[in-house]
Amino acid sequence: MKLAVLGVGSVGKAVAQLSREYGHSVVALADSKSAIVDPKGVKVDDVLEQKSNRMPLGDASLEDIFNSDYEVLIEATPTTLESAEPAFSNIKVPLDIIGECVGVKEDGGVINAPLTEIEISCLPSNIPQSIEVDITNLHLGDSLQAENLELDEGLALVTSGDATIAS
Repeated sequence: MKLAVLGVGSVGKAVAQLSREYGHSVVALADSKSAIVDPKGVKVDDVLEQKSNRMPLGDASLEDIFNSDYEVLIEATPTTLESAEPAFSNIKVPLDIIGECVGVKEDGGVINAPLTEIEISCLPSNIPQSIEVDITNLHLGDSLQAENLELDEGLALVTSGDATIAS
């Protein structure tokens, strides 16, 4: 998963460094004064070393960050100095449709899956690679809405609950 991290304090630094352990790539990184974008992945350790030497992260703008090819934008800036806790991030996560629905298998129907991703809110440490959606029990004429998804603990649905995932 490609991440863009806003904030390179304690929280942002930790998120950027942990991203490798979870198989993610940081493609954009910004502090309050500078930013860097690299579609192939930012060399996090090198950039953090620059930061510790009071050098700019890079010459990109905040607009460049928002226009970069990221899948998850993490705002790793505390709301107050007293609460240096990581903020919840709203992210889009791909849906992994599994199973062959009864309506197709037995009744000759056709599956329609208009959503390929949903937006959720969670802590950076809880970001899933994808969300599995089992359509095995979907009958002809049935539909599955976003509100019917069983999300893991720590994940909250942001996408409208009545959005159709499969029908």
